[in-house]
Amino acid sequence: MIKFNDFAKVIDKICTLDDTAAKLADIGIDIYNTPFYECATSLAEDFFNCHFNADGVDLIYWWLYEDVEKLIYDEHHNIVDNLTNIEDLFDYLTDPDNNYLL
Repeated sequence: MIKFNDFAKVIDKICTLDDTAAKLADIGIDIYNTPFYECATSLAEDFFNCHFNADGVDLIYWWLYEDVEKLIYDEHHNIVDNLTNIEDLFDYLTDPDNNYLL
């Protein structure tokens, strides 16, 4: 079973890595296509894949990278979950009713 603290650490490290890569890119240093960056992101993806199915991993990447409101809607466009913070994302992913856990 995945623990929240472990999940939060990986999310935090990915965010830090991406922020640093963006700052370096702003001054002309591209680390996105380097073995260092690819290794770090691969490790995070492996961590996610060990705990969540493909839909769960997709949801994590949506949460990390899509610039949208972090809301989950039902088929009638009613908000069913607010995933604004990492705790809410973790709770949603680990809720057995949502079937994202391996």
